[in-house]
Amino acid sequence: MTFLFGVWHNMRSSQINVTNLGNCENLIELNLRGVGVITINNVSALMNFTKLKRLSLTMVKNMSEVLEVVGKMTQLESLKLGEMMNLTETHVIQGFSQLTKLRRLRLEKGQ
Repeated sequence: MTFLFGVWHNMRSSQINVTNLGNCENLIELNLRGVGVITINNVSALMNFTKLKRLSLTMVKNMSEVLEVVGKMTQLESLKLGEMMNLTETHVIQGFSQLTKLRRLRLEKGQ
């Protein structure tokens, strides 16, 4: 069975606590994005999604913190990062070094 989950916030500045998705251990795709900038709280909880294959993050304020965790999610096959703010090329390259199953990568321009 396939489980997909998307969160789209229609608020200018909001926070998403991924711990609230803790019961979704069969999740294979997660899309987090906002109309405005969002902050992902309890980022380490993303590691609980061990079956996650596709991840999309857009307009995330704490993207460098998120990439530290995402870089350890070795099961990821597809990753989309949009409107990346406050990131250097080093953050991105170091963040992807362990993603050996990654087949699709999409990076979109930030502010």
